[in-house]
Amino acid sequence: MAGIRLHVVAPLVLVAVKKCARDPSPYVRKCAAYALCKLYDLLPEENTTLEEIVDVLLGDNFFICASDPYQTRALKLEILTTIATESSIPAILEEFQLLR
Repeated sequence: MAGIRLHVVAPLVLVAVKKCARDPSPYVRKCAAYALCKLYDLLPEENTTLEEIVDVLLGDNFFICASDPYQTRALKLEILTTIATESSIPAILEEFQLLR
């Protein structure tokens, strides 16, 4: 549903991503993370909501379906850089250093 890039559909996708980000299934959470990146372009006014969802996805129970740890690091970096602002860049760099 996130592939439908219409502003009319974006609020519905946001509701679905909020729910999927809290799902215990790693696959569902991975799909939510990919959809989140697409939502950022469509809903820039929902930046704080999107950041809260990223916090949920990057919480202590962060799991994702990936056979390669590099894919996990790349996805996390993509999410963090998508929502980067001037004030959040030091935190993003610190988070990326923890991934190594």
